[in-house]
Amino acid sequence: NDALTIAVDSNFIYVSTSNPAQIVRLPKQGGALSTLNNTDFFFPLNMIADEENLYILDYDPSSQKNRVLSLSKEGGSATAIFEENTSSSDVDLVDPQELVADETNLYVADCGLQAVLAIPKVGGPSRIFSNSDGSSGTHLGCPKSLAVGEDHLYVLDSDLGALFLFDKATSQGLNFLGI
Repeated sequence: NDALTIAVDSNFIYVSTSNPAQIVRLPKQGGALSTLNNTDFFFPLNMIADEENLYILDYDPSSQKNRVLSLSKEGGSATAIFEENTSSSDVDLVDPQELVADETNLYVADCGLQAVLAIPKVGGPSRIFSNSDGSSGTHLGCPKSLAVGEDHLYVLDSDLGALFLFDKATSQGLNFLGI
């Protein structure tokens, strides 16, 4: 198995693999490894856990499309909450780097978009954090790493050597160069 990503909760360690593409679960206190799902994934790039679900950033090499899936931590079928080239997605992921979450949204850092995409956990229209018009001086180059606070989204941009701070409610941003 080619292990790709890892997520943890209070009881289990979850690992995504690419060969075969699957999600496996291992009890932290020891015990048998179990497969949660091995039919809904192509190439899991990133994975996070909340209280109820796993969220997987997945890439389909045959269609060259990215998607974000939700999977119950008990297993079963995965549900797509974001898919490229569908009526529910208003933007396509180009080069996704990282996936993080807060209580209501998933955030995907994407170097190709030069933006961070906020996707509601329950599905629905996404929002873009980028200020790509450059008017506020917060144009992203290549967002690589994300952290989520109560009111703010923190974005580390490797191309610009900068830390960006976005207000989650307004999407307004500030940057700190020279990081």
